[in-house]
Order: sequence, then structure tokens, then C-alpha cells
Amino acid sequence: MKRLTTLCLAIGISIVHPTVATSNEKPAFQLAREFVGHCLQTLADPKRVEAAARALNWKTLDRDMAAVAAPRDKTVPWQSWFVDTAPQPFMIAISKAKFRGQPMATCTVGSTQASVSDFLGELTKVIKLGQPLADYTEVGQRSRVWQIDLYGKPAMVIVNDAEQMDVTGFTIAAMVTP
Repeated sequence: MKRLTTLCLAIGISIVHPTVATSNEKPAFQLAREFVGHCLQTLADPKRVEAAARALNWKTLDRDMAAVAAPRDKTVPWQSWFVDTAPQPFMIAISKAKFRGQPMATCTVGSTQASVSDFLGELTKVIKLGQPLADYTEVGQRSRVWQIDLYGKPAMVIVNDAEQMDVTGFTIAAMVTP
């Protein structure tokens, strides 16, 4: 039964995709929908995100912006795009790396304009985060980490923001073992 449920979810995921935002949507709602659709419902699968980028004509980041968004570890394969949608443009990135020796697929959505509090309010309407495993601040950046169950797989959700320094915006990532 679990296999059948997983198969049905996989078929559903390939059909259901975020759409272009409408002008009356709240930016936080749009970003939550994009993160859930592109990162969680796809199990952070880089091939699915790459396919969405091609199908939806996302723009790859220019060289300077890519240098800012790049992972610290230069050996990590990754790609990133800028999605110019109203009311909230955003950046989305994918990577494949190792975490504690295990292969991980990561999908990240970033915004420079939306409030992290508003975003988490919208996100928690569709997924249960509960208490974070970690919640700490270093050099003005707050990081929170949750573990969730994603279609029977453990996944991590990581949010970074600098609202304590009066900087609007955040990044949120889903890390899943492929």
C-alpha cells in the first residue's frame, strides 16, 4: 500500500506545479507555494527543478550574482535561476552535496523583499514544522533547522534570515537524501 501511495504521489507531483502568481497574491503566500511546489513536492530532485526552469523560461543568474549565491564549497555541483514573477521575484537554486557523509539534494528559494515571519506563517499552513532542531544566530544571521517527513523520507528544512539586523529577506532550503 505504501508503494502505491508513493507512486500516486509521484504522479501527482509531476502534474501539479506552481503557476504564475496573480497580482492579488501576498508575496509570502507566493513564495511558500513556490518552495512547496518546486522543492518539497519534487523531493528536491535537481532534474525536476531543471526541467521546470527550462519549461518556465527562468533566467540563469549572471556571473556576479552567481558568485554571491554559490555554495562555499566550490566542488559542489549547483545551478541557480532568477524568477521574475509578480508580486514577488525570487531566486531558486539546486545542488548535490554530502551531509555527514550522505548524498543530499538541496533546493533553495531566496527572497530579498519578503518577511521571513510572513513566509513561515504561510508555509506552516501547509506543512508542520514543529519546534526547530536548531535555532541560533551568528554574525547577525539567524538560522533555524527542522526535520520533517517528506513522503516517507527524512528531510531537513533550513531557514536563514537577518531580520535582527533590519535586513528584509531570507533563504529557505530543503535537503533530501536522493
